[in-house]
Amino acid sequence: MKWLWMRPYYYYGEKFQKKRLIWAYLANITVFIIFILRIWYLQVLNGDYYTKLSENNRIRKIQIPAPRGIIYDRYGYAILNNRPFYDLVFIPQYVKDPDATLNIIAGLLYEPLEYLKARLDNGRGLPEIVPIKLMKNLTPYQRSVIQNVQIFLPGIEIVQESRRNYTEDTPSHIVGYLREVGSKQYKTQNTKDKINPYFLGDLVGKQGLEAKLEDYLRGKRGFKQVQVDAFGRHNSDHFYTFKEIQPIAGHHLQLTIDWELQKIAKQAFNSKVGAVIALDPRNGEILAAVSLPEFDPEEMLVGISNSRWNQLLNSPYKPLLDKTTGAEFPPGSVYKSVLALAAIQEKVITPETSFFCPGHFKLGNHTFRCWKKGGHGNVALKKALVQSCDVFFYRVGLRLLSPNMLGLWA
Repeated sequence: MKWLWMRPYYYYGEKFQKKRLIWAYLANITVFIIFILRIWYLQVLNGDYYTKLSENNRIRKIQIPAPRGIIYDRYGYAILNNRPFYDLVFIPQYVKDPDATLNIIAGLLYEPLEYLKARLDNGRGLPEIVPIKLMKNLTPYQRSVIQNVQIFLPGIEIVQESRRNYTEDTPSHIVGYLREVGSKQYKTQNTKDKINPYFLGDLVGKQGLEAKLEDYLRGKRGFKQVQVDAFGRHNSDHFYTFKEIQPIAGHHLQLTIDWELQKIAKQAFNSKVGAVIALDPRNGEILAAVSLPEFDPEEMLVGISNSRWNQLLNSPYKPLLDKTTGAEFPPGSVYKSVLALAAIQEKVITPETSFFCPGHFKLGNHTFRCWKKGGHGNVALKKALVQSCDVFFYRVGLRLLSPNMLGLWA
């Protein structure tokens, strides 16, 4: 035992170093095994998943909206067609500082910052790759401003979309109008149609034919894939062919309306309040349907203010009401010709029968006025129709009602 204590000190140092070396080897081998297992986990076990993530960062899927179907008159004239519009979209995945980006856009385009933030809030809860429309229908000036600074605004893009081309002659009550799909309708519509879903900012019919035939007029969106750089900007310098699906336009619609007759009827109506409908007596087809006053569907498309909306709702002339189908009116003078034909057929009058019109007609305790306060004097059938004498047709109606009572009002 004494001999062991007498061993030189370097003997124990070499032994300690050998142990350290063994532990270092074991540590290196352990770390190497961990790296191998991690690589196996990432590239083999979850290789497909991370490949898709990588492709999503490199390749962007851009939705291509489908144009709505065109509405034609009976002879093939386009009553309502489409034209290109440009929107400003915000893609959260590629925007590093949303607040700073919105501030820059608000300053460049002179738009209220609160409005842009409200538009952005509409897309909360959606996947970050889904574009959010900040502004619609950009002017050429606004487009040029954004394009000049777009390199400094990753995630901000200008997209082209086909929308309705309204004119001053567009029959708003017939075709209706479009508005952005609301959050509730967004969920309802997408539950009903999962193959061709709506996105926030999409337009949906709210009145008239646009609403009634929404599924028929609405097309099926397409998409294209593009390569992007680290800032989310389109990179055209590649040698790959990416998938592209062209959109399918909505079905076209042909009406029985005669557009020339429709315009003539509107001009003849002379901006009065009411409605006029022209029918083909052979088959009941509607040739013209005018309801006045009208509203401007372009206002609904670009976004109507609350004050303007309340103004339309509270107007005594009811411009939002389609008076051809949504209101009831007394038949008035239109019915006088029917009354005359019935009286001749029943032989209670002849074309020569005349009545004296003093400007009023008494029936019991009631006095009914003719439209001409001084009266028309003696009126026969032809003059009564031409001048629309109310008293004449009051008397004709009584004869049709009860010929035996003629003596009471002779």
